[in-house]
Amino acid sequence: MLAVAAALALTSATAAAADMTERDLLVLVRALSFVQDMDTDMVRLAVVRDPADARSRAEAAELMSSIGDELDVANVHVFTTEVDIGDLGESPTADVMIVTAGLRPYYQQLADAAAAGRVLSVSSDMSCVQEGFCVLGVQSEPSVRLVLNARTASRNGVAFEPAFRMMVSER
Repeated sequence: MLAVAAALALTSATAAAADMTERDLLVLVRALSFVQDMDTDMVRLAVVRDPADARSRAEAAELMSSIGDELDVANVHVFTTEVDIGDLGESPTADVMIVTAGLRPYYQQLADAAAAGRVLSVSSDMSCVQEGFCVLGVQSEPSVRLVLNARTASRNGVAFEPAFRMMVSER
């Protein structure tokens, strides 16, 4: 019985910290059309990675391979760049920041930079959202799940259309 509980806990933790997939990315880009005051003709998206963490490097490489330098989805034009955590600085030059796996030790630094730069921080690791470090959590498997941390969004100066807030879970 204890082994089953431990296995379920490990499965839940792994699912909560799953890497962002190409499908997650497409869901995210569609969600960007609901961000108030965002210029959807030129969304600057930074994929933040830790060069010392193999999983973070792999997720960033996979996302950059899926996106390329730019991506158009649902009238949202995204320009991408890959940023090492050490090069993030206090105020990133991005509208959206994807927090890759392996960045948990840097969540506070990422949250501070996102707030200073008024950046929408996104992760597929729901703990980043639940703990108040990321604005939006995105998962598309087994079904689409968007989780919004309204307090973090407010701190970052990010507002969503009312219709979007009715479609997401709020933390």
